[in-house]
Amino acid sequence: LPADFRRPRVVLYPLLDQAALAEAAPGPADPTAPPPVWAAFVSALQRYGNLDVVPPIATRKQITRAPGYDKALGLANEMRALGEEEYRAVRLESAARRLGAAVEAYLDLQHDVVDPAAVGRALLFRGLALLEAGDRVQAEAVLRRALMVDPTLRLRPGYDRPESVAALERAREALLAAGPPAPDSFSLTGDHRGNASRRTWVVFARRVDDRLELAIHGPTGVSLEVQPVGPDPADAGERLASRVWACLPFGSPPDAPRHRPKLFLDAGFEGFTWLQGPVDPFANLGVGLNLSWVAAPFVALDLHVGLTNSGRDREEDLRGDVATLRGWLGPGFHYDADRFRATATVGVEVTSPGALVITTDADCKLFGADADVPRALCDPAVDIERFERAVMVGPLLALGAAVRLVDQFYFTARVAISKDVYSTEDNGLGWPLGGHVGLGYRLY
Repeated sequence: LPADFRRPRVVLYPLLDQAALAEAAPGPADPTAPPPVWAAFVSALQRYGNLDVVPPIATRKQITRAPGYDKALGLANEMRALGEEEYRAVRLESAARRLGAAVEAYLDLQHDVVDPAAVGRALLFRGLALLEAGDRVQAEAVLRRALMVDPTLRLRPGYDRPESVAALERAREALLAAGPPAPDSFSLTGDHRGNASRRTWVVFARRVDDRLELAIHGPTGVSLEVQPVGPDPADAGERLASRVWACLPFGSPPDAPRHRPKLFLDAGFEGFTWLQGPVDPFANLGVGLNLSWVAAPFVALDLHVGLTNSGRDREEDLRGDVATLRGWLGPGFHYDADRFRATATVGVEVTSPGALVITTDADCKLFGADADVPRALCDPAVDIERFERAVMVGPLLALGAAVRLVDQFYFTARVAISKDVYSTEDNGLGWPLGGHVGLGYRLY
């Protein structure tokens, strides 16, 4: 399967070995040496290449790496130590209260998964404190809960108080008589721990009597699987793994990459000149604003608006300032390469130059355009040309580049040229060629 194949994620929680309840003096649980049937199940499930299996050891590590885990664990350990001190000092009610708070903190952290012995000991001390305080019913309920967390929990006859040893033994025998109850994670309803999601399945397991039971939490609910161990634990583990594999989706190829639209806004200075006109070329300087919406990879929609004011031509035939409003809109090609971006736009430009007053007569240049002068020197009707404000429409080509400076800010430069194909006034102007430089910001 390819590396980017979307594998179902299977998170395995450590085995709860309730078969240890039947042993009078079991050794402490060793997470590195699980029962053979569980080891065979985990190994067989990991061999399926279409699954992303998180083994129990990795699950423990994930729990301990949760934000704030170490700090909260330190507070819980401190609360537990204070409770044990008060138990030894025979302050029983205070000890039970502190130990109860420590246990709840442990369970919130899922520390019973990481270190069940520590949580079981905290419950044991709380049960003994309640027992010595005279609350026998609640004490035995807490002791049964302690054995549910750590089935290997035992007191030492001849060393611990006989009443305490007898109470824990009664709790163990009660669990065996009724059959060890399943943990809350095996319930088909209610709220459960784990991070089951659309592509994640969380597996809880327990060994009881001569069978292995699984609770599989998936996107649609909880399912249960039971496998007798029999004389061949390795074969039983592999059979159970094949059944779990069969009830999980196979996986799927990765989704096609989805493009997130981008919106760029920049503003700055711009200038242009008319390559064609009734006078020598003259500069037009002003400000401009550009908006680019990249809707799909390499495809964008560009909008530009600029306002400029003219200078004079070399011979000063142009007798007044010309304010020009330019705007264009069109599809563009955008190419991103880390910090750099290149753009090309083909669109439609609407240009509106202001009124033109032009004369080539040297005498007329000595007076204002509306001055009352002798016609022998300057005849406005003959020597001065006037054109009203025009609206010009035509195709445009714009090329640009941008470099990201810091965060979402960038510097941009752009050149553009257009050719009018329609004009409301025949003023002789045409082929505006110009550029724009400015600073921009990526809005999203």
